Amino acid sequence: MIEKEKQILNTALLLFHQNTGFELVSEASKENSLMVDCFLKFANNTGKKKLLATEIKPNLTKSILDYVIHQLELYQYKSKTNFPVLIVSEYISEPIAQELIKQNIFFLDCVGNAYLKNDTVFILISGKKKRKEKGYTKPKAFQATGIKLLFAFFIKEELLNYNYRELSTITGIATGSLSEIFKSLKENKFLIESEKEGKVLVNRKKLLEKFIIGYNEYLKPKLNSKKYRFLDDTMLKQWQVIDFHNKGFFWAGEPAAALQTNYLKPEKWSIYSTIERKELIKTLKIVPDEKGNLEIRNGFWTSELQEIFEQVTSVPPLLSYLDLILSEESRNIETAQVIYERYLSDFFEKY
Repeated sequence: MIEKEKQILNTALLLFHQNTGFELVSEASKENSLMVDCFLKFANNTGKKKLLATEIKPNLTKSILDYVIHQLELYQYKSKTNFPVLIVSEYISEPIAQELIKQNIFFLDCVGNAYLKNDTVFILISGKKKRKEKGYTKPKAFQATGIKLLFAFFIKEELLNYNYRELSTITGIATGSLSEIFKSLKENKFLIESEKEGKVLVNRKKLLEKFIIGYNEYLKPKLNSKKYRFLDDTMLKQWQVIDFHNKGFFWAGEPAAALQTNYLKPEKWSIYSTIERKELIKTLKIVPDEKGNLEIRNGFWTSELQEIFEQVTSVPPLLSYLDLILSEESRNIETAQVIYERYLSDFFEKY
């Protein structure tokens, strides 16, 4: 658990105690605590104790809510336990609170919202508003340029130890910005340096969550996303034979996941493109349509980084995973987990 998460947990526990008179205390467990952040003990009026598998999610947004719920369900399945789960966050909005209550997932936050129950106690405090933070700036590592750099590191870990000049050429990010992002990663406990390995990304699963949120909030809105449809409706029936090789555009989202897993039949279509939109429209024989089922976004990587991609017709699995997670559709969340376990888990669970 990194320092900020400890602060969030302590603040939420203190407010919970002040507002309810009940106390939650840390408890060591023989269960696999590597799968959750910690265990907390909750006692009812008779002294009977309940152990809560607790996850700290600093920024719980609607865009990652389904993903978080799926991860908690996965924890319960893999650990073969029936421990109730508790989410602790800086702030839990009313819509998110209602969804967590519906899923019977307990929560606390740093403004006093809470949902917790056992055999004799039922606690629900919701609707408290988040205080405005003066002067707060999102860390550089999780703004748009930082997300681009993290994407490059996730694609090719060795880039971490390139010099700034080489890294700037491959990523298209100015050396001054690179310095600021590296500093931000260190300050937020996601980057360490060792004599043996050089620069190493750590707390990677937490970093992945930050990456998902940062991409959704800061980078994705800049990618000129537009809807289209094929002039020939039959094209989608034979989408796998459309020539994408070395064309500068890639299947993403559901079709990319279908190619990478054989687990999903696409219902919605998306493409990332690094060529001019007019050229893409001409090549694919598509037309703009706000109700179309083909979404196209601009690629956010350089041609130098693109040469590292192992896939030639689809985006890297990391980006497929990202699109599925942010789709907020349960069938896509399941496929995202298949992609994670097949392509990403070795990297993100290494440190």
